[in-house]
Amino acid sequence: MLSYRNSCIICNTKAFEQVYTESSMPASLSATNEHEGCDLEFPFTVVGCKVCKCVQTGELVDPTLLYSESHNNTANSSSWREHHAEFAKFILTHMQSEGSVLEIGGSDGYLARHLLDSDKNLDLSSLDMCSTHANLEGIKYLSGNCEIWDYANIHTVLLSHVFEHLYNPTLFIESLSKGDVKDIFLSIPLMKKWLETNVLSFIHREHTYYCDDKYLVYLFQKKGYALQNSMNFKEHSEFFWFSKAKESIQTVLPERDFVQEFITYYEKRDAKLSQINVKSPTYIFPAGHYGQLVYTFLKKKGQEKFVLGFLDNDPDKIGKRMYGTPNIVYSPSIIKDKSCNIILAAGVYKKEIRDQLLALSTSLNILEV
Repeated sequence: MLSYRNSCIICNTKAFEQVYTESSMPASLSATNEHEGCDLEFPFTVVGCKVCKCVQTGELVDPTLLYSESHNNTANSSSWREHHAEFAKFILTHMQSEGSVLEIGGSDGYLARHLLDSDKNLDLSSLDMCSTHANLEGIKYLSGNCEIWDYANIHTVLLSHVFEHLYNPTLFIESLSKGDVKDIFLSIPLMKKWLETNVLSFIHREHTYYCDDKYLVYLFQKKGYALQNSMNFKEHSEFFWFSKAKESIQTVLPERDFVQEFITYYEKRDAKLSQINVKSPTYIFPAGHYGQLVYTFLKKKGQEKFVLGFLDNDPDKIGKRMYGTPNIVYSPSIIKDKSCNIILAAGVYKKEIRDQLLALSTSLNILEV
């Protein structure tokens, strides 16, 4: 169920130094149908490479456990809907007209719908480790591990917020190169901005390493792919287009000491979480890694007894129990016209969620983390 990272995902060095540790954290970030006694907890450690300074998790949870439940439906978020539309536009602007296209981790179908609306004849397949949901007509759905997949006869590969979930990104890019994939389009979280602005959590059980434009370019250049274009989407994501290079590319490791930056980041984050105090009925929004982290810190202070449940807009989570807690996930509509505390820990999505909650009730005490 648990393995350990023994070499750096960027430079393959085996020398790590500790950045942060929690003795016990829930193994999964999902909502679950299982009863509470089934939940597993493991240590959570963040380490930094002594050579390239990339920060990454020390423990790796078995993906079949980590992604076994329904997972992060983004259709009900205006930011995510805009992201999918803009990423599709970026892809369609640069994508070659010929050849087959494979989307990795896109079984929800949101990006695929945009692409198919523009080109109904697109030869599009979807590869995912999780169960598929969309089942769009004209798409072939595949199940497997993208890091070791055979990419023969695939011209273009798409990844939307998947790359940072990989356990061995170098192995993944090697597989792309062996299959002679010509073009890769990626969207990744804008982690460099999130580190700067102290977003609550972006290295966790699923996002297993820090990734920015410089590390990403280095990894792809090492395997013979050249950056053709990139752009930022708000303070949310970075879009990239890589193509297989015809000539060898000289690579240079990024030079920045992220180890000390992340030590400072975790000190500030834990201080902020430790300041949360609730003594009356409280809901936590959302049901995911942010909310679970807040619950963990409330539990340390004996204040978890005031938590009535979690709120989330994802219909696949509603009615289930948040893993690592005894609490159920509810639709935000449950707080309509109520007076209660809401701990809002939603990173770059806080404003749109705050507006949503205040439209349901003006008697809320919203505590933003």
